[in-house]
Amino acid sequence: MAAAPRDPRWGERIAAGIERLRAAARRPRVQVVALAVLVPLFVVGVVASWRATSIRLDQLALLPLLAVAAAVPLAVAASTWQLLTLTRALGPEVGWRSALRAVVLGTLSSVLPASSGTVVRAGAVVYWGVTPAAAARGMAFDALLWLAISLLYAGAAAVLIGAVGAGAVMAGAGVLLVPASALVAGRLVGPRHRAELAMARGAGILIDVLRLQACFLALGAPVRFLEASVLAAAAPLAAALFFLPGSIGVREGFVAAIGLAAGIGPGAAFLAAALNRLIDLSVLLVWEGGGLLLRGRGDGDGGRDGARDG
Repeated sequence: MAAAPRDPRWGERIAAGIERLRAAARRPRVQVVALAVLVPLFVVGVVASWRATSIRLDQLALLPLLAVAAAVPLAVAASTWQLLTLTRALGPEVGWRSALRAVVLGTLSSVLPASSGTVVRAGAVVYWGVTPAAAARGMAFDALLWLAISLLYAGAAAVLIGAVGAGAVMAGAGVLLVPASALVAGRLVGPRHRAELAMARGAGILIDVLRLQACFLALGAPVRFLEASVLAAAAPLAAALFFLPGSIGVREGFVAAIGLAAGIGPGAAFLAAALNRLIDLSVLLVWEGGGLLLRGRGDGDGGRDGARDG
């Protein structure tokens, strides 16, 4: 990774600009309007994709869908690892239970007219003791790093399957984002934490690719691992539009568009991404519901469980 410049002002300005945009996006009116537009479009996209693929419910393969559900805790673990590493790079020592809860609540917030998962996690980092300016800068660095790694990985996969032009564009953009992320981080995040963040993000990318491939298998679409890998760029690109709640429908649209470069039909790609999202949210709703029941019993026993991890 390129060395950070001595003068950190440009990195601070970039992070401050992103934070201003996020603050505007957190306005309730913006979130409600965005959700009112995106949810119907998501439903229309699912219906249109379902008709385009001509798949019946009884034709869905159950085993791959169960594999996607089983992989949700792995994805949560990778996200928790990423959030813990970022928070500790910024100073505070945080327990894994606190980070885990922030990740779960952040993901579930994508279906509400409220803050996106990124905003929820940033709020948690500030609550744990990081200054708002440092939190904004750290989150901006992490987002750029995630996008850089995803574009490099997806670009390499595209080149390997023969989509050289699209792969070169994605990989080239990823290369440019590496020094950009270093500029934003400056000396705030040290080399060791940068490397660990890259590993955590890489693990999350691989898990998401495997989940998408399992969704394609459930739909009966013969999509290989490398072809599914090209779609890895969709999630961080959609997350860049943080003013949209959970990027509902936007991430699926990016998957459908990028899938064209991999030779995947847009209907199957949109539907696979939608299945991935719906299974993710369903598992986490059950997870959080069970957690609420357990915490309720803990409160009845004197709140001992709540005091174990702040």
